[in-house]
Amino acid sequence: MVFYSQTGGRSEGLTDWGLEHEITATRERISPLEDRVLEILNRADELAALIPQARDAVDKAQAHAASERARIDEQIQSKRQALALIDRDREAFRARLDPALLKDYDLLAQKYPGKVAVPVQGGASCGGCFTQLLPGILVALRKGDEPVRCQQCGRFLFAENKKEA
Repeated sequence: MVFYSQTGGRSEGLTDWGLEHEITATRERISPLEDRVLEILNRADELAALIPQARDAVDKAQAHAASERARIDEQIQSKRQALALIDRDREAFRARLDPALLKDYDLLAQKYPGKVAVPVQGGASCGGCFTQLLPGILVALRKGDEPVRCQQCGRFLFAENKKEA
């Protein structure tokens, strides 16, 4: 780029000054960008150095997870086998019960899930509905000859210890 003075002659000094000014301004704009690029590249190098450690940690975590999964699967299998034995024993026990009593038990199990047989509380109350038990029921419970049921809710009663019976 050539600049001409007002008198019509060429001025080499203006040309050099303009280019130098443009170069300086461009360098000032580029310098922070180059610094930032260098920072990013240095950080990328630091992170790249961490990748093998991170991969090792992931591999160890996956191995531990697989080990735990295998251990849990073994526990599940063991629990399933124990449950199958309990179910088999339960069915064998149910086969020996009076069918009418078993029918009553099954109906109560639907009505009161998990609370078909309850203890006598405080020596005289049903542990299911908390009704005061009749003296005859308490006497039958002490005898222990046959299943005893609450006069209110129909649940089967048992004494937690001999003092309550």
